[in-house]
Amino acid sequence: GDAYAELKQNDDAIASYKKAGNSFETDEANSAEYLFRAALLSETLGKNKEALDLYKEIKTKFPKTDKGFQADKYIYRLSVEKND
Repeated sequence: GDAYAELKQNDDAIASYKKAGNSFETDEANSAEYLFRAALLSETLGKNKEALDLYKEIKTKFPKTDKGFQADKYIYRLSVEKND
């Protein structure tokens, strides 16, 4: 995903991050990290619905990870922006 992101192939980057995040579910920290990268890039590209869904997935699947703990603030921020 990082290589695609550096090449500005953002849709491919997001797809790769999602694939990695869902391929290593036994490694919760890395899975959450890759899904977080997909969410952050989606948000940067204005794909807020996709980003919100990914943040919620992180919170649900990996609540005990660092990214799981952080997900609430991103969910809140996107929810507030959506209602503005």
